Amino acid sequence: MDEPKTEASIDVGTLEGLLDDLKDVHRRLGAQLRRLDSVPRLSGEYHDCLAEIYTLMTWLEGLAPDLQTEMDRLTDQLPDD
Repeated sequence: MDEPKTEASIDVGTLEGLLDDLKDVHRRLGAQLRRLDSVPRLSGEYHDCLAEIYTLMTWLEGLAPDLQTEMDRLTDQLPDD
């Protein structure tokens, strides 16, 4: 008797983790930008906001290659048409 064909499950846990990280950065970046609008220009608090924005942007820069790697891995697992 032939066994039913089942599609292999594709692990998307890493992708979901990366997307969670991106959502967190987006939320934190938005909060810092809103805060930046409410503090005196060139004050210490303004500088702190800019520093946090810079940190978040460098974090995004670091996530980009990980996201590309994961996209490539998932694309390789897609069935051929």
